[in-house]
Amino acid sequence: PESLANRIVTGAMGGTEPGAMLECMGAESSIGAAIHAVRFRGTVFVVGVGRNEMQFPFMRLSTREVDLRFQYRYANMWPKAIRLMEAGVLDDIRKLVTHRFPIEDAVRAFEISADPKSGSIKVQITGV
Repeated sequence: PESLANRIVTGAMGGTEPGAMLECMGAESSIGAAIHAVRFRGTVFVVGVGRNEMQFPFMRLSTREVDLRFQYRYANMWPKAIRLMEAGVLDDIRKLVTHRFPIEDAVRAFEISADPKSGSIKVQITGV
């Protein structure tokens, strides 16, 4: 997680630690990377479902006063999504994933997702 955090900060963020990080997979390694990347008193917002128990870099959270928040991403969403698909509003949801990158290109994935001109909707990192 620390090396990925370093790549995020130095590569995608131009050396600036972000004030907030969204972690949308619920993976222990990416949560750890987000905790290491965020600035002092920053926020890591985990939008995802992980395992029942995980290990986090607790001392990094504590000494940098990082605010760690969670959101259960699927809460009450399935019925609404199914209705939208049945109504034809969401006809081909595969188009929502606009960019795919292997884990080795994670920094580029973050750059694309942070660039409003890229046209990205969902940027997916594979092979984690």
